[in-house]
Amino acid sequence: MKNNPQDPRLVNKEPFTLALDLPPEWHMVRTEINKKELRLDVFLAPTSDRLPCPECLQLAPRYDSNKEREWRHIPFWQYHTYIHASLPRVKCPEHGVLQVAIPWARPKATFTLLFEGIALSLIKEMPVLSVARHLGVTDHRLHRMVGYYMSQARKGLSLSTVRRVGIDETASRRGHHYVSIFVDLDSRNVIYCTTGRSHETLGLFAEELKRCGGDPANITEISIDMSNAYIKGAEMFFPNAAVAFDKFHVMQMMNKAVDEVRRDESSEHKELLAKTRFLWLKNRVDLHTQQKQVLDNLLKHPLKTGRAYMLKVSLQQFYRQPKVMLEPYLKKWYFWATHCRIIPVIDVAATIKNHWKGIINAATTGTTNGILEGYNSLVQAAKAKARGYRNAQSFINVIYLIGGGLDFLRPTHSVE
Repeated sequence: MKNNPQDPRLVNKEPFTLALDLPPEWHMVRTEINKKELRLDVFLAPTSDRLPCPECLQLAPRYDSNKEREWRHIPFWQYHTYIHASLPRVKCPEHGVLQVAIPWARPKATFTLLFEGIALSLIKEMPVLSVARHLGVTDHRLHRMVGYYMSQARKGLSLSTVRRVGIDETASRRGHHYVSIFVDLDSRNVIYCTTGRSHETLGLFAEELKRCGGDPANITEISIDMSNAYIKGAEMFFPNAAVAFDKFHVMQMMNKAVDEVRRDESSEHKELLAKTRFLWLKNRVDLHTQQKQVLDNLLKHPLKTGRAYMLKVSLQQFYRQPKVMLEPYLKKWYFWATHCRIIPVIDVAATIKNHWKGIINAATTGTTNGILEGYNSLVQAAKAKARGYRNAQSFINVIYLIGGGLDFLRPTHSVE
């Protein structure tokens, strides 16, 4: 019987076959559409009893077939789509009885390659839980998929050219649970993550560096905050690296001191200092004209907060000095800060004195952990939207996906 294009009972297989990009060894048998459940099922079968051996690709006779399996595929129009097939085994004269390889999914997967490619792209931009709801699958299955691709990508990772490393911590969940993130400051990619924030985490990174073709002795600079654990780890495992204490953390420490002075002084000068926190902590360039006027008026009063603020501004100027002037400038700032009779600022000066060389190193090279702070914001936003992750490894996998720059061979069908 000839196909009548007007007959609604007949299905034109050609669009589905083209869309699936099937090789000659496979063909579509039939489709089933459930309009109520918005579900499309596509059934595939081998075209002959001789199929390629997965080892040598030589045609071999079919031995038997396993029970029918199902793979979730990308939607066709508004329909959730599923592919069905019974996977045959072939008996290769050289390699024995083996299950044939299929072109639409990786071994043991329950998603097609196209579905996984789209899911990975969405997870880079959205929380896993949101992607799962959007695609109509469980977040647990998506986490397993992400874990697979991240582990595969890291097997071929080369760290032989890494010379400068930035390290920072981020909270994986409430209750003092942290993940340490290691970034190549030159490529700006996340190259390692591990749970914890002790000095041992740097030892784990040193081992990972060697596994991936790198050498801890080749690391010339490590940018960290002033964590004693990270300092100890850098000294133990990276003896040739100059430690640089990130500008962001130095200025964060100074801002906390200014805010502490403002809070202490507010009880005595409530009318002046009420609702001014933002003015003291933001950079002047980020204030609009009216806010600048208010700040300038406040600085005319003999306030400790104003003096602390001017010391903060002066410390910011340290990072803009020529290299030859960095240490003389910081010495003058230190003298001023230690004689200002403002306890929180004196405490900051003492901390700077104890970390003097690393602060000078960071200012000299211009090294910052800004890229780490950016990744930290992204992963924390993703974590908040996802309402947390099931475990630390799932969180780490998402960090790799967002910032790893990994070549994880994003699965897609390529039409010849």
